Amino acid sequence: MNITLRPNFSTWEFRCRCGCGLFIRPPEPLLDALQAARNIFGPVFINSGTRCPFHNRMVGGEKFSMHLLGSAADITVPGVPIADIAAWFTGWSGGLGVYPSRGFIHIDAGPNRRFGEK
Repeated sequence: MNITLRPNFSTWEFRCRCGCGLFIRPPEPLLDALQAARNIFGPVFINSGTRCPFHNRMVGGEKFSMHLLGSAADITVPGVPIADIAAWFTGWSGGLGVYPSRGFIHIDAGPNRRFGEK
C-alpha cells in the first residue's frame, strides 16, 4: 500500500531499497523539510530512506545509521548543484551530510551535526 505522507512524498519513496519492503515513517520535521525543499527546487528524489540492517550493511552504512530508524534520507535534485541544496539546508537542526562526488546530500532527524566530504 502506498500512502501519501506530504503532497509530493509517499511511503513508496522511503521504503528500503533491498526489496524487503520495510518502511518506518519519517519524523514530521524531516518530512516538512523535504517537502519545503521540493517546493523550492522542484523534484527531490529520495535515493535512500528507511534501511533494513541487511541493506544498511550492503551499502556500507554506519552501524547506528539514522536510516535504520527511518529518520534519514539521502536526496538528489536533478539540475541543482549539491552545494546549493546543502546551502539551503544550513539552518537544519539535525544531521546534514554533503557528498558532492557521489551526487547527494544526507539529511536526518538526529543530533545537529555536519559531516561528509571536505
